[in-house]
Amino acid sequence: MGEWFKTWFDTTYYDILYDDRDELEAEEFIQHLLRYLNLDQKAFVLDIGCSTGRHALALAEYGFDVTGIDLSLNRIEKALVYQNEHLNFYQHDMRHLFRINYYDVVFNLFTSFGYFESPNDDQKAALSMALNVKNGGIFVLDYLNSHYVVDGLIHEEHITKQNIHFDITKKLLNNRVIKQIVVCDHDSCQMFEESVRLYSLAEIELLFAPCRLKLTQVFGNHQLEPYDALKSERMICIFKKDIINL
Repeated sequence: MGEWFKTWFDTTYYDILYDDRDELEAEEFIQHLLRYLNLDQKAFVLDIGCSTGRHALALAEYGFDVTGIDLSLNRIEKALVYQNEHLNFYQHDMRHLFRINYYDVVFNLFTSFGYFESPNDDQKAALSMALNVKNGGIFVLDYLNSHYVVDGLIHEEHITKQNIHFDITKKLLNNRVIKQIVVCDHDSCQMFEESVRLYSLAEIELLFAPCRLKLTQVFGNHQLEPYDALKSERMICIFKKDIINL
């Protein structure tokens, strides 16, 4: 399996397959989140796993000082077209420290976590993400709901876009959902993979608790409707960082 995200996200085929993920969808999700969070207008915001910057751009339009980071140089280069005085992008691995105790709110959206093969890497990423958050700040994790994924798993899909054929198979293995994608472009075929760990809500809460992040609210979709463990598509987890009085 390896670090599949280092190759798949840098291909044009990824953009073609997921071309339905547009700016309007990101803007509507951000609207719902900001209505709930009620952030100070001068808030410093970090988007971890920002991809091409659609959520970061939506956040910046509200006047916040926004930073986006992503491991993929290809994604960051595309995001850089939006960069300005209050919106910056950097290539960065979420497992490594970025800016300690700096941001009022940190976002990790659209299942941009759980990719690593080793649980130790997930723990490193959780701690590093938490360390970016100021004391008393907020961390928002938008993750798949493992119960919903398992119950509704579609094992095979065949999709054609722009005369490119995508043959997709999904399976559950070692508490992960694994998607194998065979891409046939004219006479050439290549195989790519996506693999995401199936965390339960309780496991997510336990993972971030040692990072001084306390789970305060969970929503079940991008419209921030109530979370149902069996029926909700997503786990939108809102954490607050403990304040340490010295």
